[in-house]
Amino acid sequence: MRLRSRVCRHGDGRRLRRSGSRGRGYSCFQGGRYGRPHDRGSGLKFVSTGGQSPAADLRAALTAGLAPDGGLYLPERIDPIDASLLAELNGQSFSAVSRAVAGHLLGSLIPAADLDRIVDTALNFEVPLVAQGDDVHLLELFHGPTLAFKDVALQLLGLLFE
Repeated sequence: MRLRSRVCRHGDGRRLRRSGSRGRGYSCFQGGRYGRPHDRGSGLKFVSTGGQSPAADLRAALTAGLAPDGGLYLPERIDPIDASLLAELNGQSFSAVSRAVAGHLLGSLIPAADLDRIVDTALNFEVPLVAQGDDVHLLELFHGPTLAFKDVALQLLGLLFE
């Protein structure tokens, strides 16, 4: 598949390329804070893992919980994180990496300051990386308020309703 490109609307000569597996829309991959793509158009949609429900926006996906076909909502496309950002994140704290990933995924839908506050509030507990051997490391995801791995996702989910 040939990628087409256009000049970014930001006027600084950056190039846009088609994003997503279906080639809908263009994204600026040298975008804003945390390497967030500058979306052009209606914004990110969420599709069901069941494949039988129409795409939903963030608000509809959050309030529905499950898609009508019983599937889980996932972003319609996940743009790759720039290699230079990954290099910057190497060795950073779990909360710093979480802010960067959340910004990359949801940055076009939620203002940066709000998203950073939500992530910092949601993930205000330790998530230690424990070495199990020379090349094996595990994240202990059970240090949240309910001592369950689900705290990592669900603390964030609750705050997204704000």
